[in-house]
Amino acid sequence: MLGPELHSEVKKTEGKGEIDIEVLLRGVEKLNAVYEVRGVPERVQTIRSRYGRLRDSVDHYEKKVQRLTRELEGISRGDRWGADDEDDEEAEAEVMEEIEVTDEDLRREEEEIRDLERKKRELEERVSGMERDLGGLLR
Repeated sequence: MLGPELHSEVKKTEGKGEIDIEVLLRGVEKLNAVYEVRGVPERVQTIRSRYGRLRDSVDHYEKKVQRLTRELEGISRGDRWGADDEDDEEAEAEVMEEIEVTDEDLRREEEEIRDLERKKRELEERVSGMERDLGGLLR
């Protein structure tokens, strides 16, 4: 019913712990074209847009956590603050001769990283919930 393409794509992801949401949504659309259920196209569109927003949010927060982790590691090693952004930092370095980093600054940064990691986990849980919802649609 799904066709060989979708069936093989679903089989590829089985057992890996990750499910390609887009493949599942296309499968739902294909099944709904054969056995129409009222409201499914709207739910699929809602899930698709929600998944896109969540995926973008997770990507955003992962990048932010990586950046803050690099900065924190640099501070811990005594490296120049944010060496990755050399142009911006050089301009700031000219204005500020020396930045004193206190234990309180480090604690705040670590707390911000923990908050971002918590938000990332929450978003990942929401994505998992969407995957479970999709699994219910396919049955």
